[in-house]
Amino acid sequence: MPQLSEELAGRVDTAVETLLPARRESDPAQLAAVGTSLLRKMPKSLTELTEKAAVQTVRTVALIGGSEALGLLSSYVGDKRDRVVRQLIQSWSYFDPDPYADAVLSGIQLAHHEVVVKHSGQLRALRRLAPTDVDIYFPLDDLGALRMLPPLHDLSLWSLTGEADLSLIPHMPDLDALALDGDAAFTHMEALERFTSLRHLAISVRNTSDLSSLRLAEKTSHLSLWDVHSGTDLTPCHTALSGLDRLYLWAADSSPVNLTALPAVPVLQLQEVDVRAWLETPGFKPPEVEHLILMGCLLPDDRGSLDFPGVEVHIF
Repeated sequence: MPQLSEELAGRVDTAVETLLPARRESDPAQLAAVGTSLLRKMPKSLTELTEKAAVQTVRTVALIGGSEALGLLSSYVGDKRDRVVRQLIQSWSYFDPDPYADAVLSGIQLAHHEVVVKHSGQLRALRRLAPTDVDIYFPLDDLGALRMLPPLHDLSLWSLTGEADLSLIPHMPDLDALALDGDAAFTHMEALERFTSLRHLAISVRNTSDLSSLRLAEKTSHLSLWDVHSGTDLTPCHTALSGLDRLYLWAADSSPVNLTALPAVPVLQLQEVDVRAWLETPGFKPPEVEHLILMGCLLPDDRGSLDFPGVEVHIF
């Protein structure tokens, strides 16, 4: 409406004020539709709000967007509550990456928080922000782009595409956990051996049937192979997997997987694997493990066939 009577404007203001701070998960998006005029009613500090209300307030301001909203969010940076800090970090995707990094993220201790990257423009700002835990969700087909990253402790790449040359990942001497997912086919898997501090590795082998070049650092103790399928050949990497404490195999669509070449590991976890087909494999041998964890697997009718000597079987 181009204008409101003084009485009606007062009633509208009163009605809006009763909706603040946002309470329900759906409130921020609905309140943000009011536009920038709502910002004058938002608090300059979150100290008087509960943690839940503070989080919803940050979301509301972020969804409104614009320079005025950015200035308001910068005034919230001093709040130390964990969920509030996480929401301030997550709100990065609603603003131009560099101004938000300078006004908001530069004032947050990012060392103990996950930073989610949803578009390539945010990569440039990461080096000066110095986070330690980064999750990249936008499609990435050139791992050389990661040279812009600072040294990390945790790195997750969720939308890798094309042919991913693992030798292009920059060396990170303190990298502890690495996750590689998406529709990529991986090459130069021996490059993973140079991450000498890497303890946890997760990698999708949906499009990488040849694992013969896989090499793991001496400290790598937990390996997750996602999207294993009938064409996944674990035989060539038997030696590379022998030093693990835990091996986790997640099958694609409960497809039969050749598990005859599994190494001896203390803990083997199978998810959505056709265990029935595994037991019927010619020359089947019980796994050399202490604990066998089966989650969402196709199991034989006779559960007694899973009673392997010296193995504790856990079914979920």
